[in-house]
Amino acid sequence: MDGAVQQWALEQKQAAGATVTLSNIKPYIKLDSGSNIPGCPANGTYAVTTVSVSPTCSQSTATPAHKLP
Repeated sequence: MDGAVQQWALEQKQAAGATVTLSNIKPYIKLDSGSNIPGCPANGTYAVTTVSVSPTCSQSTATPAHKLP
């Protein structure tokens, strides 16, 4: 996910504080069979905010702790 954000920012000439959405990075991610961004491995959903902030998973407080790949 972070790689997709960084690639988008580079190609679109976006600064570190630029707002990014999942729609922005969709072309940089291998999509599932329904052409959607896959959920995180803990069955949560990803969220992105800005280029400089790492993507998060809604299940990041899961036990055992979930870490983005």
